[in-house]
Amino acid sequence: MFESRKLTRWDNKFLLEAIFWSRSSPDQQTQCGCVLVKDKTMLSSGYNGFIRDVDDDALPKSRPEKYPYMIHAEANAIYNCTRLGRSTLGASAYVTAIPCLYCLQALYQCGIREIIFTDVSDPKCVIGNEDYHKILKMVSETVNIFYIPSNQIDDKDFIESAVMLSSKRVDK
Repeated sequence: MFESRKLTRWDNKFLLEAIFWSRSSPDQQTQCGCVLVKDKTMLSSGYNGFIRDVDDDALPKSRPEKYPYMIHAEANAIYNCTRLGRSTLGASAYVTAIPCLYCLQALYQCGIREIIFTDVSDPKCVIGNEDYHKILKMVSETVNIFYIPSNQIDDKDFIESAVMLSSKRVDK
């Protein structure tokens, strides 16, 4: 259903960034992250969460009560780009899970031309149905969608970078 491709150094870095942001999600069951990238520069990030400036403890964080309140990672990344005045035209999306039908359409609609996803997060979305395949077929000539298994992601660079940063900090 989806193309696979060899993990590049940049894919690795941006998938790690999406994983990092997924850990900020208050969702108790599905922590998903997304980063939007253009010309090897991150435009914005998002994770599944509530609207900005809302107390995370004030809303439900588990199924099915969370559904009316939780905004998907891809949507939050798009909204953050808009809020920052950055164009998504021609950008790539790195996501910790396969986008749901709504997010696939939203990414396409805002000009994303490449979606790279992995299987770090485990959302409960339906991707095998007729509607998903119909939209997937319609957007496939414009949007390239690639799957990179999580076991191919190398976190060594990420850990080394974190160690280097922490060693450079000076406590005051």
